[in-house]
Amino acid sequence: VVTVAPLISCGKCEYCRAGRPNLCEKMAYYGIIGKDGGFAEYAVVKAENAIEINDPEIVHFGEICLIGLRVLNLSEKCAYLGKKALVVGSGPVGLCAALLLKSEGWQVEICEIREKRRAFANSLGFTTYEVLQEVPEKEYTVVVDCAGEDPVIPYAFSEEIPKVKKGGRLILVGIYFSEVCFDPMMVISNEIEIIPSFCYTQKEIVKLPKTITSLAETLKKMNHKVAFESLEEALLNLEMEKDNYLKIKMNYNLKTKYYV
Repeated sequence: VVTVAPLISCGKCEYCRAGRPNLCEKMAYYGIIGKDGGFAEYAVVKAENAIEINDPEIVHFGEICLIGLRVLNLSEKCAYLGKKALVVGSGPVGLCAALLLKSEGWQVEICEIREKRRAFANSLGFTTYEVLQEVPEKEYTVVVDCAGEDPVIPYAFSEEIPKVKKGGRLILVGIYFSEVCFDPMMVISNEIEIIPSFCYTQKEIVKLPKTITSLAETLKKMNHKVAFESLEEALLNLEMEKDNYLKIKMNYNLKTKYYV
């Protein structure tokens, strides 16, 4: 059983040679850019993108764990200021980042506006806040934005900056499709670094098998299964009712029914 690291890089451009394949000039991505993904009847994957995972129940968390490992690596670079982190957004990516930070000795708190996701984070032992206005200011070495642009909290970016302590980092994982406003003087006077985190590198791939196995039991709790016949409805609900879902999965087996 394998999980697929979906990023495809050329290995020859200046970014690949510098160990930054996530910035490759000819980047492709299984399922999004230029290659078939999991809903194709068949898909051919390069051997180096197929990573063996012993537990089929968690193979679909491969990319999420890679992104979480990238966040951890970027966070550790300023751990000398104290290992306290705030993760904004507790979907699968946010929770994985929080779990990995916690596993490396970070004190992690979570801000999540959706009640059921917040309750799930509480069940994993995290202190949570409903809105950013409740979160203490200048207390966190690292604030990780896993929310991005959201109709419910469209201005998370500007509200996260005051939560970062002097010399700390705001790590951007979530996606923004429109312009955001913030106070540059607050960033400059406190030497706050705004660090984008896009995909992952070979450094994270090497660590993936051990990492995903260590998180297996918690990751399984995020799975939501429904009958294959309800696939279309489930995907719609995933988009429209985010409070009720964390991760849906589909098993492909020629001898049994399909499940999501």
